[in-house]
Amino acid sequence: MAIFLKECADEQVTPIQWGILTIVGESAGVGHVEIADELGLDRSNVANVVERLTRRGLLKQSISKIDRRKKSIHITAAGRKLMRSFEPKARRAQRRLLDKLNA
Repeated sequence: MAIFLKECADEQVTPIQWGILTIVGESAGVGHVEIADELGLDRSNVANVVERLTRRGLLKQSISKIDRRKKSIHITAAGRKLMRSFEPKARRAQRRLLDKLNA
């Protein structure tokens, strides 16, 4: 986490937020349960973070057309723009972390 925060501090994105943005960016329409399962997080925590990202205009939520009990989450144009600018920093953080490991 320290490496991620050092590389990415100026973007105002936490590791959990980055994880959520990445999943939603790759799987449009995904729900809270799928995100929680993928990241190994509590569903209520995911719902809170998704709500914050929605308020920032990076994600949008709607009722699923398939299951009206579920919210369908999509990334916005602003979210994609942030991801494009942030990706090199996140990759650099990941590289720094993995460089410490041997084969």
